[in-house]
Amino acid sequence: MNLILMIAGLMASILVFFRFPRLPATSSGKRVSVSVIIPARNEEGTLPMILSDLRAQTVYPMEIIVVDDCSTDGTAATATRFGTTLLSVKDKPDGWLGKSYACHLGALAAKGEWLLFLDADVRLKPGAMASLIAQKGDGNQVLSILPYHETQRPFEQLSIFFNMIQPGAIGLTAAGSPEPSGLFGPVILIHKDLYQSTGGHEAIRNHLIDDLAMGLRLHRMGVPLRLFLGRGTFSYRMYPAGLRSLFQGWIKNFAAAAAKARFFLFAGIFGFIVSCATPVLYGTIALVGREWTAVWVYLGGYLVWVLELFRVSRKLGNFRWWSIVFYPVSLFFFLMIFTVSLFRRLFRLPIIWKNRKIDQGGFL
Repeated sequence: MNLILMIAGLMASILVFFRFPRLPATSSGKRVSVSVIIPARNEEGTLPMILSDLRAQTVYPMEIIVVDDCSTDGTAATATRFGTTLLSVKDKPDGWLGKSYACHLGALAAKGEWLLFLDADVRLKPGAMASLIAQKGDGNQVLSILPYHETQRPFEQLSIFFNMIQPGAIGLTAAGSPEPSGLFGPVILIHKDLYQSTGGHEAIRNHLIDDLAMGLRLHRMGVPLRLFLGRGTFSYRMYPAGLRSLFQGWIKNFAAAAAKARFFLFAGIFGFIVSCATPVLYGTIALVGREWTAVWVYLGGYLVWVLELFRVSRKLGNFRWWSIVFYPVSLFFFLMIFTVSLFRRLFRLPIIWKNRKIDQGGFL
């Protein structure tokens, strides 16, 4: 029975992680009226990097707007030093959660025909803007990119399962090219007219996970969503500040996001996780009981999953070989985070993110 479970889970993984559409790289393109909007809270360390990247683009944006979201560090001074348009959030109105209000203010001030929302920790290769603009279409669709995860410190390897499930649950990597049902918050390009006509961030102001909420809303309204992976064009480091930041960040996002995955994708991911855990759990039991035949079977299943994780993870980030070989550590961390996130979500317990206490309202 467990052998059948491992095989079924492996097949589910292959179907959920079947294709990996990358944003086609383009080195040059025509200048387009684009307003870059960067919501920033305590991003003194990351802003110089993204602003320097934007300066080095082969296609330069019309303007760069940094929205300082009640920062307590030198975020505002850094934005001013780079010559950006600086907006400051003083008091967030009641009913607004997450970074939506900062994005909303930036969009109100923007002069460009197109709005490009970028998280402050995103890095851009020199031709990234040109590549993005080349895929923008006629303004009746929304373009979003999942950046390549550049990991550096050992604790960042714990994000491997989260990074895999992000594109899988939204439908980006699934076989059959299902219509995507969400967006990736780090990089969103939308025409200003479409943004305004669909309500923008104001329409999802009470949702904690703004990118997923906006994507679901646009999907239900029939707006086409075009999603790509950013390897070679866009990258980021998620939660580099430390293990505590990593823990808080994934708790903030994960249970609510998983609850909105479509059933067939959720079922595939559930099967993938259960199958991953099976050789670890039952192989350990067989080893303790000295059931050597079973030990070899589960060891074989374990090695197959190591190869499958290599296949998928290298398309999404620079995860180290040792973190994949010892994937039970990351799997345990994932299950722990998911449990805590689900508990907090079910009981509407507040979460802490960037030294801010956030009450969990809305549905996401």
